[in-house]
Amino acid sequence: MTTISRPERSVPPAEPDAGVSPARAGQVWFTLALQLLLLLLVVRSFRLEERRGLFALMLLATAGALVHRRLPLRWRSAFFLAISLASFPLAFAWPHVAEAGWLPALAAGAQQAAWVAGIGAVLFGVCHLPLAFRWRVGLLIAVAGGLFYWRSDAIDPFWAVLGSMFMFRLWIYVRELRREKQAVPWSERLSYFFLLPNAFFPFFPIVDYRRFRDCRVADADGAVAQRGVAWILRGIMHLLLYRAVKIYLLPTPIDLIDVEYLALFLVTNYALYLQISGHFHIITGLLHLYGYDLARTHDRYFLASSFSDIWRRINIYWKDFLTEHVFYPAFFTLRRLPRSAAIMAAVGVTFLATWLLHSWQAFWLLGDFPVATRDAALWLSAGSLVAISSLWQYRAALAGTRPKTDVTPASALILTLKVVGTFATVSFFWACWTVPKFPQLLAAVAISGGITPRGVAVVGGGLLAVVAGGTLLQLAFARLRHSGIEPALPLERSPLACTATMALLVAAGTPAVHKTVGPELSQQIVTLQADPPPLPDANEGYYGLLAETNLQSDPLLGGIQLANRPDGVTYGEISRARNDVIGTELMPGHTSSVYGVPFRVNGWGMRDDDLPRPKPPGTYRIALLGSSTTMGHRVAQDEDFESLLEKRIAEAASPSGPHIELLNFAGPGHYALHSAAVLREKAFGFQLDAVYYVAHQGEYYGLPKHLTQCVRVGFPLPYPCLDEIVRRAGVGDDTSWGMTELLLKPHDKEVARCVYRGIVEDCRQRGVVPVWIYVPIPGVTTVTIDEGRLKALARRAGFVVVDLSDWAVGERPADLKFDESDYHANARGHRLIADRLFTALQNRPDALPPIAQPSERPPADGP
Repeated sequence: MTTISRPERSVPPAEPDAGVSPARAGQVWFTLALQLLLLLLVVRSFRLEERRGLFALMLLATAGALVHRRLPLRWRSAFFLAISLASFPLAFAWPHVAEAGWLPALAAGAQQAAWVAGIGAVLFGVCHLPLAFRWRVGLLIAVAGGLFYWRSDAIDPFWAVLGSMFMFRLWIYVRELRREKQAVPWSERLSYFFLLPNAFFPFFPIVDYRRFRDCRVADADGAVAQRGVAWILRGIMHLLLYRAVKIYLLPTPIDLIDVEYLALFLVTNYALYLQISGHFHIITGLLHLYGYDLARTHDRYFLASSFSDIWRRINIYWKDFLTEHVFYPAFFTLRRLPRSAAIMAAVGVTFLATWLLHSWQAFWLLGDFPVATRDAALWLSAGSLVAISSLWQYRAALAGTRPKTDVTPASALILTLKVVGTFATVSFFWACWTVPKFPQLLAAVAISGGITPRGVAVVGGGLLAVVAGGTLLQLAFARLRHSGIEPALPLERSPLACTATMALLVAAGTPAVHKTVGPELSQQIVTLQADPPPLPDANEGYYGLLAETNLQSDPLLGGIQLANRPDGVTYGEISRARNDVIGTELMPGHTSSVYGVPFRVNGWGMRDDDLPRPKPPGTYRIALLGSSTTMGHRVAQDEDFESLLEKRIAEAASPSGPHIELLNFAGPGHYALHSAAVLREKAFGFQLDAVYYVAHQGEYYGLPKHLTQCVRVGFPLPYPCLDEIVRRAGVGDDTSWGMTELLLKPHDKEVARCVYRGIVEDCRQRGVVPVWIYVPIPGVTTVTIDEGRLKALARRAGFVVVDLSDWAVGERPADLKFDESDYHANARGHRLIADRLFTALQNRPDALPPIAQPSERPPADGP
C-alpha cells in the first residue's frame, strides 16, 4: 500500500511489421485469426454472457482486429475509434434482435448510442474549451450536477454506459490534461472514453489515461495480441468456473444450517468474484488485440498472503486509482506526522473514499446511491486490516528485513497458512457484504447446535488437506525451478497452448462429443452451456449486482428490476404452518393480491372454487397435485391450465355424462413428498376418482432437503421405505442438519421411487386411478434430469404416464414464461399446456376413463 508500481513505458510505436519479414507477419496474422475463430466458437458453444451479447462483441472485435493489423500505423488509432463507436448501437440493440429484427433493434440502439455520444461530446468539449483551467473545472462540476439530478429518476439504458465512461475517467483525464505536454491525436483522446468493450460491460476497470496513451505499440511480432488472446481465454475459463461454482457448489443462505455448509458457502461465495475477474480479463484482452499493452487487472488474488497483498492483487486498476488520487495526496498532506501515523491515516482516508466511491459507482450503474452503515463498517474494518499490514511491511523495510527467496518446508508451510488465513478472512468479509446479518446467522447456527464435533472435524480436516497440499506444491515447484524446469508455460507465450485449450473447450461444448462421455457428465456440460440465473437481489452482493448490470435487456438489471416487481404479498405471507410432512398450507378463505395477481383460497386451503367435500351424485373428481406452476403462479385463477382443462373436458364430454371436477391441490414449493402427504391428509377426503400428479425436470431437486426437514424435526414419515433409506444413508439422531442432507442427496432417486410407489399404492387401495403427467418447463438449463429414466421410474411405480415433453416444441421459451430465467409458465404457456394435455388425454382411455371421454363431436377451440 505504501508504494505503487508503475509499468514501464512501452516502446514507441514503429511502422507495422517493422523488423519482421512478410512471411513472419503473415504467420502471425493467420495464427491470430485461428485463435480468434476458436474463441468465437467457445463463446458460441457455451453461450457465454448471452444476455450481454458477448458473441456479437467478439465478432465485431475479431473482424476489427484482423483488419487493424494490416493497416498503416497512422490509420490505426482512427480505425480503433470507429470500431469502438460502432459497438455502442450494437450493444444496445443486441437483446432485441431476436424479438424485433435487426433494423428496428439497431434503430433503437442507435437512439440510445446517440444520447451517449451527445452527452459525452458535451463533457469532452468542456474539457477543451479555451478557458482557464479553474473555469473548465467549474463548468464540468455544473454539468455533472445537472446530469446527477437527471440520472436520479431516469431508467434509460444509456445512463449506466455513460456513467461508466465518465464517472472516474473524466476526473483522471482532466487532471492529466493540466500536466500534458505532448501532442495527442484527437482519435486517441476520444478512444479513451469510447472504449470498445465499454458498452457491453458497464462495470468497467478504471483505465488510467496516461497509461492508456503511452501503452499503444505496433506489435509487429504479435506478442501483445497473443497476450490479449491468452487473457480473453483466461476470462472465459474464469466465467466457466464461475458457472460451475454457482450451479453445483454454492449453497443458498437458507442452507446455512451447520458448520459444513457455512464453510462451503464462505469459499464458494468468495469464488463468485471469478465473474468480475473474467469480465476484466476479456475487456483488457480485447484492447490488447488493438495494440494497447495494458497491465493486468488481477493477479492470482486467491493466493494473497496478507491484507495489503490482497489489496495489491484484486482489481488492480481500482487500487492504482485510489493510490494515486487519494492515498498519495492524503499521505503528503499528513507528511508532518510520524511516517507510520501518516501511513495509517492515509490508508484510513483511502478506505473511507472506497466506501463513498462504491456508492458513487452504484448510483451511475444502478440508479441508487446506497449509504449504509454496514458497508461503512465493513470497508473501514478492511481498511484497518490493510493499514496494520502495511505498517508491518513498512517497519520490516526500515529494519532491512528482506523476504527469503529459498523455499524450505517451514517457509512453505508459513506461506500456505498465511494464504489460507487471508482467504478465510476475505471470505468472511465477502459473506458479510453479500448476506444481510451474516454474523447473526453464524450466531444462530452456533446456538441451534449446528457446530458439532463431527462438523468441526470435517472442516478442520479439509483445512489440513489444503495446507498440506499447498505446502507440498510449493516444494515441488521450487524443486522443478531449481532443476531449470518451468512448472507451467504461461498461455501468454504459447499460441500452441492457447489453441489446444480452446480446441478442447470447443470439443467439450459439441453435443456429438460430450454425449460420448455418459449421460450424467453430458448433462453437466449442457448445464454449463447457459448462464445461471441471478441470485435473489439480497444475495447477489455489490459486485454481483454491478456485474449483472446488463443494460441491453433491461434498463437496469439488478436495480430497476427490484422496482418493477409485481405488487402484492408473497406466498409466505398467506400460508400457515402445519405440524406434519406438508409443512405449510395456504390459509383457507384468504383473498389478496399475490405477485400482482388476484389470489383467492377456498375454505379447504386450495386455490380453486368453493366446493362441498362430499362428492355430488353424477360427478367425477380428479385431484391435481404439483408445485407452483400447477397451482397457477402469477396467472389469474381462470387462466391456469387446471381451469382451462376442466373447461375443455366439460365442453367435449357427452351431455348425458357425469360432471367433471378438477380439484387443484398443488402448492408453492411442493415436491413429491409434499404431494403424497397432501393426497393422504386432504385430497382423499373428497372421494376422488383419479389423481393427476404433474411433474417437471426439478422432480429430484428438493426431495433430499424436504426429507431432511422431516427427519430432523421428527415428523413421522408416510412410508416405511423412507425410514429404510434414512437408515441406509447413515443418518442418526446426532447427525447434523446439513450432514443429513448431504447423506441423503445421493439417494434422491430412491426417495422419488419410494414416494411414487406409495402414492400409487394409496390410490389403488381406494380405487383411484394414479396418472403421472410430465410437463417440463422450457428453457431451464440449471436443473437437468434424465427424462427417460424419470418416466421409466414413474411407469414402474404403477402410474399411468402421460408424456408432454414436447408441449413447447416450436415455441420460444421466453414467450411461454414471465422472463427468460423464470421457472413458471405464463398465461400463454398455461393455455398451451391445457391444449396439449387435452389432446393427449383424448388418446389415453387409461388416463381419462370412459365415463369422462369426450363425445364424437370435434373438440372445441382453445380459449
